Amino acid sequence: GDALRLAQLAIEAGLARHVLVPYAIRSTKPGGVYGFHAREPQKAGLEMPAGFFGQPTYFATMANRYAHEFGMSEAELASVSMTYRAWAALTPSAQKRDPMDLDAYRQTPMISTPLRVADCCLTTDGGGAYVVSAVEAARDLPHPVISVQGVGIGYNNYPHGVLFTQKPCTFDYPGWDSATQAYAMAGVDPKDLNLAQVYDGFSISAIVQTEMLGLCDRGEGARFYAAGHAKPGGRMPVNTSGGHMSGGYVPGINLLIEAVRQLRGQEGDRQVPDARLCAVAGLGGNNHSTTILARD
Repeated sequence: GDALRLAQLAIEAGLARHVLVPYAIRSTKPGGVYGFHAREPQKAGLEMPAGFFGQPTYFATMANRYAHEFGMSEAELASVSMTYRAWAALTPSAQKRDPMDLDAYRQTPMISTPLRVADCCLTTDGGGAYVVSAVEAARDLPHPVISVQGVGIGYNNYPHGVLFTQKPCTFDYPGWDSATQAYAMAGVDPKDLNLAQVYDGFSISAIVQTEMLGLCDRGEGARFYAAGHAKPGGRMPVNTSGGHMSGGYVPGINLLIEAVRQLRGQEGDRQVPDARLCAVAGLGGNNHSTTILARD
């Protein structure tokens, strides 16, 4: 969200006509994605000695608290990863394409109750990039113009050391604020969307961001997925390339790229019919972005 907004501001200020935004990650490096948190003094001093360390553990506590607040069965939680796997099965470039029903979900190892391997994002070495252009410059290019209708960014002011573990409500991200800003800027609301891409580091983070985008009511995210609304053929497709949990974990950028591809209408078996408006939710931790993209 920040990168897209900076590119937009640069173009509007006349500083550029085309801005390249690249991103890459090597999750298989020693320490992987855990290395960032391992360097935080509070975690090293207070949390790690008690075994409270690692993103699956953090998000498992969120899932348990969410289930306590709103209710959530195993099958409802599993429906998130099953939904994204159904989309990945239609995506040739996805990392995990094997069919997954509830039995297959239960066969994946438990990592931190209630999260299984299937509830966690993938380990990926990969990269991506997109180009943001002035609209008049883009009209001569070979693809349909996909316009940035709205960008919202919310902040909660918690440092990363306490963000996922010590907040009063660990599953409450600044997504409500970012979504409100983005919808207002675009002049649309959730019922206008044709599809969405949601940062799915874990099933629980996808559930609450689905609610924050307004795709369902608060506390109804798990049941929204269990009802099949986000699956291929559902009324509100979500993470149509398999997302981070089945498609590949190149954080955030692969969701934005998939949104653009869907809005261009060129995605074959996984194409959402008449896709014209898409929301992209990006969880940055103590910040959160919502982007509204539209086919021009």
